[in-house]
Amino acid sequence: VSDIMAVHWSKLPLIIHKPVEEVKLMNASQHTGKYELTASIDNSFVMDESTRAAFLDALSGVATATWADDRLIVSASSGDLILKAHKLLSSFIHESATPIPIQLTWGLPDRSPEIVGIEFDLSFRGHGISKSWFFREYMRQSPLVRIGFVFIKRWSKATLLNHNKKGHFNSFAITILWLHFLLVRKLAIFVDPAPFIDRPTSSFSPAAKYLPLWEPHGDGKYNEGCLDTCKQVADTVYDFFRYYASEFDWDKGVATICRSDPTTLLKTDIEWTFNNEVRLGSPIYYRICIRDPLEQTINVARHVDGKKTGAPSIRPFFERAVQALEGDFGKLMQPLE
Repeated sequence: VSDIMAVHWSKLPLIIHKPVEEVKLMNASQHTGKYELTASIDNSFVMDESTRAAFLDALSGVATATWADDRLIVSASSGDLILKAHKLLSSFIHESATPIPIQLTWGLPDRSPEIVGIEFDLSFRGHGISKSWFFREYMRQSPLVRIGFVFIKRWSKATLLNHNKKGHFNSFAITILWLHFLLVRKLAIFVDPAPFIDRPTSSFSPAAKYLPLWEPHGDGKYNEGCLDTCKQVADTVYDFFRYYASEFDWDKGVATICRSDPTTLLKTDIEWTFNNEVRLGSPIYYRICIRDPLEQTINVARHVDGKKTGAPSIRPFFERAVQALEGDFGKLMQPLE
């Protein structure tokens, strides 16, 4: 269902997760609460009983595994455990003295962790790691934050708002816009960025546990109130579009998550004004301002100039989204050139 590859053309060390098939963000009640993974052996390879037993031992205490002919069926009660099982199997296969022709395959969408169907990239630049860990503190707060963000990112990609080469935004900017909005509406709790600025250090070794989009009960079944969450996400996404279409002041305001009251920061407060733009060499524009939470002297939207886009051409993305949700839904995920 998914693949991870290195991005060789990037200026920074980067890997990208490209799902073969983008998994639908289903209602949590559609998920079985069980997670499955299959390891299939090539028909030409004969595996002895001791190796089969070693596979089972490698998963002991993490997941349930049984052999069915040349297939190892693995199941677990949570996304975190099935991802650990995948990691254990991958390590076992790669560390084997004898090459084992085996393929790992995720189960159907209703039996897989949502992450296998979500596109994302990871930067191994120091600040990139710190920012990912910082954003995680927001994402762990509620399913609303996570589910809404995944949808907003998919929308931004589909409409080409999230497209650096066209002079628009990147995923980092979209993330800040989403969190800024949630802070304005008091739907997220402010996270002070200061403790994250100096990370990572040699002693920084976080143990990240998988966060499912939806909150399951202890028995693995999903919360029966998921329909209420669906409605809340829908209402919040609509309000997000409306906020940036008509309420946020693109000409004077700065989208920031650097302070608990994000509405109080203006461009003039930090001298991010037209007269201070750099137009030679590597241009820095302040037509639209989105403040980097950890490197706070950096405008994440510094490449957006008045010729390519600017506020007059950015706002229509949000205006059309509002119109789509009010009646012309088919246009919501269409590119806006």
